Amino acid sequence: MGSAGQRQPHRSSNTSPREMMLGLMEALKPRGRVVLAEYRAENPFILIKRLHKMRTAQVKREMQAVGLRWLKTDERLPKQHLMVFEKVATQ
Repeated sequence: MGSAGQRQPHRSSNTSPREMMLGLMEALKPRGRVVLAEYRAENPFILIKRLHKMRTAQVKREMQAVGLRWLKTDERLPKQHLMVFEKVATQ
């Protein structure tokens, strides 16, 4: 939960992932960070529906489209990519 005065993104059950990220971007300060854990699409042995898996290139494209810059990917998790993005500072 956020402290008093902080805007929290709202996600209704019919909000698309893109709409959710755009709402998050409104609340995120310049240079604020977002960390995503995405199941690895490259691994066929992860028993989860394909639509819940992503490749790192796809995640990077989608996050860039909403104004986030990729900083790093941590590959320590066995089933997921842990990816760190930063909101691009505006001039």
